Amino acid sequence: MGSVRYVPLPILATVLAPVIVLLAVGLWAPWGLAAGVGLSVAITLAGALWVAAESRERRSGAPGSDSWGRWGPAIVVGAAIGILATALGAPGIFVKDAGELAASALSLGVAHPTGFPAFCLAGRALGFLPMGSLAFRMNLLSMGSLGVAGALAAATVIAVAHGGDSVGPRDRRIVAIAAMLAAATLVVSPTTWLHGTTVEVYLPSLAGFGAVAFCVAMAGCRRDARWWIAGAFLAGLGAGGHVTWPLWGVLLIAGGLAGAAWRREVRWPVVPAMIVAGMIGALVLIYLPVRAARDPVMDWGHPADLPGLLAHLTGARIRSSFQAFLGSMTPATMGLNALEVLRHLLEGTGPMIPLAIAGLAVDPRRSGASRWALAAVVLGDVWFAVGVNPMGIRDLQVNSPATWALAVLGGDGLLRVMERLTLVGRFRAARALAFGGAGVLGAMALVAPADRDLRHLHAPREVVEELGVRLPVGASLWTTTDDLSATVAAMQVLEGLRPDVLALVRQHLGDTRAVARRLAARGGRPGEGPFRTALQQAPFEAGGEAPGEALERAVAALRSRGAVFMEPGEGWIDEGWNGRFWPGFPVFEVREETRVALSREAVMDASRRALAHVPSADPWTRSFLASCLRSLGNLLARRGMDEWAILRYGEALAVDPSDVRAMHNLAVLWESRGRTAEALRWARMAVQEDPAYARGWRTLARLADAAGEVQEASRARSWSRALTGGDGDR
Repeated sequence: MGSVRYVPLPILATVLAPVIVLLAVGLWAPWGLAAGVGLSVAITLAGALWVAAESRERRSGAPGSDSWGRWGPAIVVGAAIGILATALGAPGIFVKDAGELAASALSLGVAHPTGFPAFCLAGRALGFLPMGSLAFRMNLLSMGSLGVAGALAAATVIAVAHGGDSVGPRDRRIVAIAAMLAAATLVVSPTTWLHGTTVEVYLPSLAGFGAVAFCVAMAGCRRDARWWIAGAFLAGLGAGGHVTWPLWGVLLIAGGLAGAAWRREVRWPVVPAMIVAGMIGALVLIYLPVRAARDPVMDWGHPADLPGLLAHLTGARIRSSFQAFLGSMTPATMGLNALEVLRHLLEGTGPMIPLAIAGLAVDPRRSGASRWALAAVVLGDVWFAVGVNPMGIRDLQVNSPATWALAVLGGDGLLRVMERLTLVGRFRAARALAFGGAGVLGAMALVAPADRDLRHLHAPREVVEELGVRLPVGASLWTTTDDLSATVAAMQVLEGLRPDVLALVRQHLGDTRAVARRLAARGGRPGEGPFRTALQQAPFEAGGEAPGEALERAVAALRSRGAVFMEPGEGWIDEGWNGRFWPGFPVFEVREETRVALSREAVMDASRRALAHVPSADPWTRSFLASCLRSLGNLLARRGMDEWAILRYGEALAVDPSDVRAMHNLAVLWESRGRTAEALRWARMAVQEDPAYARGWRTLARLADAAGEVQEASRARSWSRALTGGDGDR
């Protein structure tokens, strides 16, 4: 038996993996344990693949290749990104859809369209990890996915580089630099960093899309049909993730396959095999009707039959809700949306964009189909954001695939430009370019508008826990925003928070099955008879019943169960409730009287409790807290308490300086008090912060007319007409 020094490094690393895990457990740090597990798994898999590759080469008699020298940078940078995200990521529940997604995954339910079965299954698997809270275990899915996406970005740059004849062993340092900078772009970008440190479907889907892109690159590099088949399987599996995973995955495969067929590097029999592989991957969708048939607590849309499944997969309910907005977007609105998308891309991938263009321009004919397909992904993803999901632009819910593709194209462009410089003997210029790119990315990481350290983020959980303590026994809670409804659902489903409280979403009142499911899970209280009878014999919002009338009837039926609380909105439905609201945080109690007298103590208490959570909030949670303060101001303004309302709007802007609705409401209040100059200042700030805010432009036009600013008034009216298509009610 040989000496230990002759044992291959992968075997030694595999032996050390359990030791790393034990050390992490000994530290009693959840993120340390997660990092140890992730690193151990990565080392074990890398070692196994390395040994398998070397064994195959020995059997075939082919000369050995330095696999670690080629793929090592991708593995190292991916592990580093995953560990960094785990160390700095959110420790628990996040706002927006995070709570609903976590509850759907960990309870094996059905999430909002398109259901995301692959995400739910992966999240449920992580739920078995013996560490941290259930919410933190779900966060690990995004944190690990960020590391995998980074590793795949680096590996794709390496695969594309080694697919050409001009890159040899002497260029490996250049390749490693370019690959690592491509992966680092995902850390710099506020979009990918946000979704890589909190629960969302975007980063797991991005990792899946990156895997498809890597398979396409390897198929072109190795001329091996098995990579095409693997890519097709992963694209089919993408049907269980966000729609951009299979959509852009298929585009990449089609582009790469067309190029390979043109060069006669692939034969047609591979196409049927790819179709079968894609169909096998798409079988993950069976999860949706199977789980819906079990009627779980989290069951959005109930896709238990074929029509329901098709409606869920196509997002029919969401599309119908936003059809009026999407179908009537004006060119001005789309143009402003496009500028917003480009601004977000520049904030995260600024230096990569010119490098990507330079890389494609160095030798367009030899750029390869996979490179041009990645460029098409960037353009397609921008179109998707502007024309299909503009609601997600301000919330950074779009353009993760575009960010990844730009990172890879930028890394490839850096590599090709550096190669050209070294070929003509300009070694210093090549090194300066590499260091300059790294420096610019580092500077962007410091100045980009992203909260890098989320370890302090406890506000979402604390708000709901505080609400659970203050609600009386048997209360009914009507939520409006995703921030509150999703977090309440997560706390109730995962941790059993206040099982006596019936939490319902106002917008889902017409979904009788969903309401009945919540009632079955949280019901059984005395006094529920009227509500159950109404639900069974006269379903809400059925037969042409208006949403406002349905909500009025539902609240009246639930009064015999206990106190009723409601998260206020800003629509016309809420105007009828203002006289019955008693201020609170984050919900108002609905009193039976039609003209409830407000007290200064109740208003100040609600304001203090909202402000108390600001230190443990991130920008997105602060936006939710600001909306609560703004709702309090709206209540006061509608009750004629302008001075108190102005104070609440000021507090909302102190919490979230980008709250354009608070700016606009301040403009309206100052106008009503005869302070036109002050009102004009706030109206200008509102449209400057959000140029697509049509209501702000209409108010600015009116105020500018009153102030004698004729040109400004004309310009504001032009913008209002351009954004609304002449519809003054929008």
